[in-house]
Amino acid sequence: MPSPELAERITNDLLEGNLQDIRDVLTDVHPAEIAGILTAFPPEDYQRILEALDAETASEVILELDPEHREEILGELDADKIAEIVEEMESDDAADLIGELPEQTATSVLSKMDPEGLRDVEPLLKYPEDSAGGIMQTELVKVGSNFTVRDAINWIRLIADEIPDFYQIFVTDESDRLLGDISLQTLILATPGSKVTDIMEPLEVTVTPYMDQEDVAKIFQKFDILSVPVVDDDGALLGRITADDILDVIAEEASEDIMQMAGVGDTLHPIYTPTRTRIKLRIPWLLMTLVGELFIAFIIVYAFEPTLQKVAILAAFMPAIMATGGNVGLQTTTIVIRSLGMGTINIKQIL
Repeated sequence: MPSPELAERITNDLLEGNLQDIRDVLTDVHPAEIAGILTAFPPEDYQRILEALDAETASEVILELDPEHREEILGELDADKIAEIVEEMESDDAADLIGELPEQTATSVLSKMDPEGLRDVEPLLKYPEDSAGGIMQTELVKVGSNFTVRDAINWIRLIADEIPDFYQIFVTDESDRLLGDISLQTLILATPGSKVTDIMEPLEVTVTPYMDQEDVAKIFQKFDILSVPVVDDDGALLGRITADDILDVIAEEASEDIMQMAGVGDTLHPIYTPTRTRIKLRIPWLLMTLVGELFIAFIIVYAFEPTLQKVAILAAFMPAIMATGGNVGLQTTTIVIRSLGMGTINIKQIL
């Protein structure tokens, strides 16, 4: 059913108070499409529509929204509903969402979460949003160094429903220090009586919780890995970062680089940024460009005034030459900034 028809049917159901029909009609609709439909409704309808969804679907819908719409929608929900939604999210997504809430609301939501969910999320809130700790998730599969392959497989069967997609099993000692990892394929094919320490591989790379997320993304690109463990200074396992989180980081960092290149910072939104804020962000750089071009034009006219008086047609080429110079400068800054962001060149090479 096309989105306009869906929206019309949901509107009628809201007028009739028929939340069950909303639940039925949205059962097979992808959360991304539901998110698009949700933003078409007035704020007072947000909670009623989300109440028609199960908590898992509602959590996926919330994550599909852009930050501005998410803030608007969460502002219409009570703490109980937000807590219910957050508990269905992976720990890293839950921590990010709580971090976006006003302090008072966040405190209220945390107080209403069940102890198990709170135990996974609360440790992540202390890390900066753009750090490895800010994007890691605490849900992972780890086994003790005294486990056999049979023990590890039985343990995975017990906890599989609680862990999102996993590709590796981490091996830790009695102090929870990370010793190595085992791929799922290796574990399944190993002899059941073998010790996990006999089949584990040494760690290719680890990251610390305060490492910048952009540096973590470069590690994923360099080593071509699906996930990376996060450890503290003592080598204790804290969590893991998965490739899907890094895709979001790469897109976010690329947007930030482009905005910085344009001289407007990373806070400018094409629709939701207030006009006054847009002016404050853009005017200084536009004025600097204008002053620079006027200065160059003055120098050219002053230096070549006799020539221009003799051959007046040359003046017609001045705008084209200055525009070409601007394009060359834009191309150069784009290449340099993107290369710096990708790590293909560094400041020393430029200097």
